[in-house]
Amino acid sequence: MNPKELVPVLALALLLVTSGGGASARHDADVLVALGGGVAGTWETEIEFANLEGRPITVFAGEEPHPIVCVTSPCGIAYSPLPGNGASRLVTNSADFARFTGRLFIGADDAEELPTVRARVVNRARPSQTIELPLFRRSTLIARNPGVLAFPFRIVSAGEHSNLFVSEIGLSSDLLVTIEAFAFSGERLSSTTRALAPGETLFLVDVLSQLGVTGISEGQVRVTKTGGGGTLWGLLSTVSDDGRVTVAVGRHP
Repeated sequence: MNPKELVPVLALALLLVTSGGGASARHDADVLVALGGGVAGTWETEIEFANLEGRPITVFAGEEPHPIVCVTSPCGIAYSPLPGNGASRLVTNSADFARFTGRLFIGADDAEELPTVRARVVNRARPSQTIELPLFRRSTLIARNPGVLAFPFRIVSAGEHSNLFVSEIGLSSDLLVTIEAFAFSGERLSSTTRALAPGETLFLVDVLSQLGVTGISEGQVRVTKTGGGGTLWGLLSTVSDDGRVTVAVGRHP
């Protein structure tokens, strides 16, 4: 090849390196973590999106932090088109999710920025019973890598109880945690140790009862990472006699 023929070849190579060959790149591959989300009996998760971009994108909610190709349903993921400058709504159901994992990852495929998202869990048997889910970027939680989560609780009647979600969100390493209950005064009342596999979410119904704690109205539930290389995150939900549900996060990232 003579020098004159080499010039356009080099120019094309430089163009491919600097522009990615004209292919679209995923600019924001991050996802939001929604503990407590999913499908369980009459409970479903409603997710609302608002697009920050002028072009259409595809949004998803799933058990994995990235889109997958679904061959045979249920695949543990649901998709929705999101128009440019528009909004959309996605509802999880048993056709897409065969089990309750206690956690959803919410994201967008090939987006410049994550859309604005609101997520809530709704009881279809009692539509007025809803739970607004706090959402956090997975990258923020992994970078923070919390070692301790502390959840305040207040039980005002015998029919109330608190449920604890503990999740390993890094998906590549296991996790060993100690779960403790403390009185309002700071006195440690009880504890237990649990192990989580990579990506597992532990769901403890009436966590105080499971810890053997009774006759206490206020205090905190604390989760401490004691082993493993996984990333810890959690949520405490308190169910009242009248069906109201409040949630608390164990740390503000």
